[in-house]
Amino acid sequence: KAFEKLKEEYSATYLIVLLWNDKIEEAIKLYFDFFEKENVQKNVSGMLNSIILMFLAKKQYNFVYKLFNANKFDIRDKYKPIYYATLKLLGENYSDEFKKMPQELKETVDEILKEVEQMAIDYV
Repeated sequence: KAFEKLKEEYSATYLIVLLWNDKIEEAIKLYFDFFEKENVQKNVSGMLNSIILMFLAKKQYNFVYKLFNANKFDIRDKYKPIYYATLKLLGENYSDEFKKMPQELKETVDEILKEVEQMAIDYV
């Protein structure tokens, strides 16, 4: 009920809460309602970073992959380390694409993978 009154201010928090409570479909809908907008996507955002990592922690790898590839705001370049972490999580079918990762991103990608792993434990 609180969210309905304060949608604009708390949509990121609410989305994280939805994911934490395994309400994946509602979280995906909220993502498209509030975060698939140019004013939100134009800059790198810690908020969006956290949301994408939470989707990964909830094993929504294909959804995140689609976000990177179908996003009209080209977030793949803005969140390149998360993109490569997503490819790694997707497994062997994406290994050719993962091999294109610049070497300088390896440490950052490894850190992201550890963070996602910890989030998956923390937000069961």
